[in-house]
Amino acid sequence: MHISSIESWLNQVVAPDPVQQAFARKRKASDARIVMGVSSPPQSIASAPDYDPDATPRAGESSKRRKAADGRKVNVGVPLDLRQVKATHDGTTSLPPSTTSSTTGGSTTGGSTTGGRSNKSKRRVKDMGDLELAEKPVRQVTHLKREEEYPQDIRALLKNVRDVRRGIGILPRPVADQARKLLNIVDEPLEADNNLYDKNIWAVPGLQDSLDWDINFELKVLEKVMERTETCITENVSEPSWNSRVHEPLLDMALEPFSRIVGHWDVTKAVIEKDYVLPSGPGIDLQSKMVDFCLTLSDNDVMRAAKMRLRPSNRRMINHTEYQALRFRPISISIETKTPDGSTQEARAQLSVWTTAYMARLRELAGTPTGALDITLPILTVRGGQWELSFIIDKADGIDMVTLPPIADTRSIVDCYKVVALIRWLAVWSATVFRKWIMDRALAQRST
Repeated sequence: MHISSIESWLNQVVAPDPVQQAFARKRKASDARIVMGVSSPPQSIASAPDYDPDATPRAGESSKRRKAADGRKVNVGVPLDLRQVKATHDGTTSLPPSTTSSTTGGSTTGGSTTGGRSNKSKRRVKDMGDLELAEKPVRQVTHLKREEEYPQDIRALLKNVRDVRRGIGILPRPVADQARKLLNIVDEPLEADNNLYDKNIWAVPGLQDSLDWDINFELKVLEKVMERTETCITENVSEPSWNSRVHEPLLDMALEPFSRIVGHWDVTKAVIEKDYVLPSGPGIDLQSKMVDFCLTLSDNDVMRAAKMRLRPSNRRMINHTEYQALRFRPISISIETKTPDGSTQEARAQLSVWTTAYMARLRELAGTPTGALDITLPILTVRGGQWELSFIIDKADGIDMVTLPPIADTRSIVDCYKVVALIRWLAVWSATVFRKWIMDRALAQRST
């Protein structure tokens, strides 16, 4: 718009009485378009020349604000005082000085940054080093050498895990010949008698005295898991695809004999209650980290005790999350999965934040909110098809995360059976050691 056109229009407009102007209603956007000579509908934000469809919306930034050529923001649909619009030498117009905070060097006056983000935003946790800055630090510990260095409550489990890594007691005797036909050239031959087992080695006296499942169907499932592991690697699929195509069927099959006492859940939507997030050091944000799966105690006696324990309290869940499936089923094992090229450090950090928050809830239930928790919590990290077992040990001066060497990789049928055996020994530990502790310490009724 040229200056001569503006001056000609202004000469034809009668200025309103000052008193009336003070009380005049705000001009509607449609009126402004008539005054400006705009006959077409207003341009939408999505069609604006400066619109970026991939830009992240920023807090405090209205969707009805656009940037002018000089970088300042202008309210769309709010009429301008044309007397303040100046024409430039090239026929374009320049905007009047802004009445709001101006932008200088990327920050606004008053100390806040453009878009309302604080200069002191916290950095998200990406590795275990960040957790050493927490109020109660989480420390990585390489696998301990001697049995007596481990807590008493996991020593029997450790012995069973050691046997699994060596291929002892991993293959059902009736399908041994069929399984051997699926071996790769680098697989263990599974020729020793101690590679085989009878069904009831995982029986839980008093809860499940005998176990029964279809071992022929199990072999077919594990063969499919092995094939899908290779496919997921080749096709570079996403983490959710790994979960649904490989890990979920494997967990289903492994826990089939324990269906009445131990279950598993996809908990990718379960969020930590903020009261239980570990307090962090300066500049570190221990946000509500989520994990992928949990093993839980699911028998009727445990769930009944959980509900009874909650009735006199103001809490609505027995764990550290209000996710429906976990409200009355105590978590025994937590599992975080990653793709083959995913970060192991990030997976361990996620598990650490999740599990230390759970420990805070268990301390609260056990009546020892400031002391060390006298139960060890096993956790599993799965990276692609590789399974790794760690233990979270609560101490007075911090929390130790002890990680064992990788157990198995589901790219081979032998290792598929190893993972199944590992999960079943963890289920036995859950239904015996952990169940006794939580019934005696966390779910016991307390006098008020």
